[in-house]
Amino acid sequence: MQVEAPPPGHRRSPPLHNRWLQLRRYKDRLATLLIMLGGLGVILSLLLLLFYLLYQVVPLLAPARIVPLEHSLQPPFQGQVLYLALDAEGQMGVRLTRAGELQFFHPTTGALRRRHPLPLPDGGRIADLADAGEGLLVLLLSDGTVLPVQRRYTGADGGPQPTIYYPLGNQPLRLDPSGVDRLTATVEQQQLLLVSFQAGRLRQFRFDLRRPDPLPQQAFNLPTPGFEPRKLLLMPHASRLLALGPEGRVGVIPLHGAGESYEVIRASQEEISLFELLPGGRSLLLGDRSGALSQWFFTPDRYDGTRLREIRQYDPLPGPPTLLAARSEDNSFVVLDRAGALALYSLNSSRALLRSEAPGGKVDALALSPPSGELLLERDRRGSLWRLQAPHSEITLDSLWRRIWYEDYDQPAYIWQPASAGSDTQAKYSLAPLVFGTLKAALYAMLLATPLAIGGAIYTAYCMAPGWRRRIKPIIELMAAIPSVVLGLIAALWLAPFLLTHLAAILLLIVLLPISILLFAFGWERMPQRLRFLLPEGWHVIPLLGVIPLVTWLAFPLAQWLEAWLFDGQLVLWLGHQVGIRYELRNALVVGIAMGFAIIPTLFSLTEEAIHAVPRHLSNGALALGATPWQALIWMILPAASAGIFSALMIGFGRAIGETMIVLMVTGNTPIMEFNLFEGMRTLAANIAIEMPQSTVGSSHYRILFLTALLLFLFTLVINTLAELIRQQLRRRYRAL
Repeated sequence: MQVEAPPPGHRRSPPLHNRWLQLRRYKDRLATLLIMLGGLGVILSLLLLLFYLLYQVVPLLAPARIVPLEHSLQPPFQGQVLYLALDAEGQMGVRLTRAGELQFFHPTTGALRRRHPLPLPDGGRIADLADAGEGLLVLLLSDGTVLPVQRRYTGADGGPQPTIYYPLGNQPLRLDPSGVDRLTATVEQQQLLLVSFQAGRLRQFRFDLRRPDPLPQQAFNLPTPGFEPRKLLLMPHASRLLALGPEGRVGVIPLHGAGESYEVIRASQEEISLFELLPGGRSLLLGDRSGALSQWFFTPDRYDGTRLREIRQYDPLPGPPTLLAARSEDNSFVVLDRAGALALYSLNSSRALLRSEAPGGKVDALALSPPSGELLLERDRRGSLWRLQAPHSEITLDSLWRRIWYEDYDQPAYIWQPASAGSDTQAKYSLAPLVFGTLKAALYAMLLATPLAIGGAIYTAYCMAPGWRRRIKPIIELMAAIPSVVLGLIAALWLAPFLLTHLAAILLLIVLLPISILLFAFGWERMPQRLRFLLPEGWHVIPLLGVIPLVTWLAFPLAQWLEAWLFDGQLVLWLGHQVGIRYELRNALVVGIAMGFAIIPTLFSLTEEAIHAVPRHLSNGALALGATPWQALIWMILPAASAGIFSALMIGFGRAIGETMIVLMVTGNTPIMEFNLFEGMRTLAANIAIEMPQSTVGSSHYRILFLTALLLFLFTLVINTLAELIRQQLRRRYRAL
């Protein structure tokens, strides 16, 4: 039979299976593209997250700068300057001359807005002054009299308008018949406390500012430190008087009435050139002729109650420090030496944040505006305005990671306390207790979850009957669906009080349960084979399920008897009084149980799958060669599954590190560094959840919280990377099995 050839130009249609193969090829390419896009999307999302965290954190690392403003002060001031300040949000400058004239001017242009001559006696001049706070200046006149002057501001369309007020009258006060040589003052709760020195005598006066009465409510003598003070300073709350003496000596006089003792400290081997209180008024800054700067404050003493001690040395200046301007908002301060060298410091860091040379040499006066960071320098009766750019000067590597000796503490410590820097308590941003609390919570959770989850996974995958395994494994995996907030609620409302009431029984169970299980296994191995073989293979756990509830039931009455016999019936009180171990209601033990329960399903599921995936012929071959099931498990199954088990541990550890709701509701959220099982902690994740709603956008506190989020991100990334490297190494090592 002859087959005709197809006509020219005719194309044979491909077979049906060829068209299906081509369609499959298109589907494979589309699936490959979608998978690639999905993977790239995940990587891009992580990179965007990392970029946003860095965007919020990088400003913390910006160096401090000082830059001149576009319009420096050009018109010369009149009179010799004695006092310079910036008030009213940096919108008003204040200048006091020795001739007794208050000058209010615009800080940027230098234009005078008001001149107010003070009522000084004929020919009188201002010899010294004391800034008592709240705009009150106590002036010491050349004739030994005292004149308190207070400046106030009233709002108006043209900006703040200055007014002058004399709280004790506009006539100078003669506190001592022979006059006054030195004075200091402070205002607290509408009370003016004034201390004067004259003719070898210190006197204390107290005035009530709520009534314009020039007569003091109190007046009595104070002990004199044995030298003529060059300068006097009052500590906050009228607690102590500090007196600067010759040869680097400082006198400390308690202000509790006449007859009190005093103390003299040799603070420096050189003559002291700078003697001022730092932001907050509880620290003393000393600068000597060598340029050295040191911080001093009162700390508890074993024998004398409190004592003035040197806490830290700051980076020195080239010459003797003479001028100081401080900001209480961020606990930073600027120091100038005689030659005009400028340095910016943070209260709790020894390193200088900024060094600069003020143009033109020696500076006569300086003022710093706290909100805006504007720095006003006066030299030869001409002023210049500078912008001090140090928005996060209180954040340094020392304050984040090292022990800092804070005011009112008896030793250096790691402290997280993001209080307002303008209050009596300065902000403390140590991340060490948060990192420690995160690791502590994860450690105790892993200590509980690891043996239970891995032991259960080994038994389920290697020993349990297949029918039981198909039922038990989904039930345990279903535990992962329980929301963590539910676990935290149960732990906070039921578990924590239960542990407090039955602490002895819980601790006894931790000891009795492993011992009872080992004894049961030992006894089971020595039972007659005819009894052991009554249970099918893989069902031997059934008798043990009766032993565990029985031991648990017996532990509670036994614990009550032991607690009454050994601990007077109150184990918690005995731990506190006899051992010194505090027991908090919400503590690491509660966290370990609650969070361990949350990560058990993840650990169990991954470990069980890793063990079950090991080929069965490995254990069968070991058993055929005479090994016991336990030997086959230890030397064959677990090494082959080690990569998967290690991955399960790392994933569980990462889950414990990032857990938020359980630790938020159960730990008590106390940022302390204690290994004590019965005390709480604060973790990085919980700290973000607690404080982010309270922080001001763009503030140091706000950016520090983003830094903690970045630490969590990087920590998880590093742990997972190391885990993957170790897992690959284990897989290559045991691939031959």
